[in-house]
Amino acid sequence: PVLSTESRDAERVVQAQLDAYNARDLDTWLSTYSEDAEQFMLHMGSLAKGQAAIRKRMEERFQDPNLHARLLHRTVME
Repeated sequence: PVLSTESRDAERVVQAQLDAYNARDLDTWLSTYSEDAEQFMLHMGSLAKGQAAIRKRMEERFQDPNLHARLLHRTVME
């Protein structure tokens, strides 16, 4: 199926997040989020609100030399 421009753009953002995460590039990773983004833990509530809080929460994780995410499957929907 042919994807809309919005779906292709969303796929690019998610790929940019993955690439920055695996490069341990916190600045680039954060740039894919809005200034007022919020991280949640399922059934636990909010973990961090806003880029500054998310940065603080993720700084240590991005220092881990073994940090790596592997894409197993991607589904893009309208």
